Amino acid sequence: MTEFRMPSVFRGQVVLWYEGGTRDESRACPAIVKVESHSSLHLKVFGLDHDFDQTCVRHMADPYAKEYDRINEGGWDFTPTGNHLAKNPFPEMPAIGKNAK
Repeated sequence: MTEFRMPSVFRGQVVLWYEGGTRDESRACPAIVKVESHSSLHLKVFGLDHDFDQTCVRHMADPYAKEYDRINEGGWDFTPTGNHLAKNPFPEMPAIGKNAK
């Protein structure tokens, strides 16, 4: 098996958490990265009924995630617009107001 490297994220980044580790858009919830480890994330998940912390969440593409892990901790992936943020979390913003050219 080839070595898997979890994609880079930053604390405070919004990602999607998939309940049961199944990529089902109807079960995806937004989540904020609280802590990153080498193989998983600690997330603050914003569910429909309540918010909760979820630990040990592996990336959806992680081949080392066991079925038990997926069922109990779910899985995470980038939001459709968030993938580019992993490469540059603080892009330069255009000047506005007096500083605009």
